Amino acid sequence: MRKLIILLLFVSTALYGQLDTIDLKTSYFGIPSTEGEADFVLNEAYKMNQSIRELDTLLSPIHLFMYFGDSTVSLSYTTSWAHLTNTGDSLFIQLELDGFTVSGDTLTSIYGGDFTLFGTFTHDAGNGNTVSIRYFNVTKTAGIPVAGANTGRGANNFMSTQVMSYGDVDIGDEIVVQYKGDTNGTAVFKNGSILIQRLHD
Repeated sequence: MRKLIILLLFVSTALYGQLDTIDLKTSYFGIPSTEGEADFVLNEAYKMNQSIRELDTLLSPIHLFMYFGDSTVSLSYTTSWAHLTNTGDSLFIQLELDGFTVSGDTLTSIYGGDFTLFGTFTHDAGNGNTVSIRYFNVTKTAGIPVAGANTGRGANNFMSTQVMSYGDVDIGDEIVVQYKGDTNGTAVFKNGSILIQRLHD
């Protein structure tokens, strides 16, 4: 019976968009708390709150989508990773920022959890030069696996490099997109997009 009541509570709150935490006190039920003993009502309220937060995340997942297009951003690459941005630090256009803030093409996560990170970038590269692209956690100074890579065929021979990554992100972590070559050269980035979604906390 209790499971049925909880299920009905979840359904009703989801339908009417009233997902929030529950504030239950033993005084509401005439149940006194005893020192040194766990408070059953408050424990149950805590469990319900956790379930509601998880349901809220499923119904409205944390996500980010940014892109740039019809661009001719020419960027030099070396064998060291560099931030994929332009001289004004505003290469990407922000379309959806649910759970993130952005400054200078650097993404800051407002929530922690396990995230999937996708990206696709259209660019050229020097003939025979391999250009790699990855997500990088600036706060943790660690690359987020896995990088995508493509080998160029010279100027104006554009290709699409895809990135699919998975990372454990903490609140306040800063994330950027980086690129590098296997040698020195120049790449023109025509367009690109990034999609980040949180799977769970």
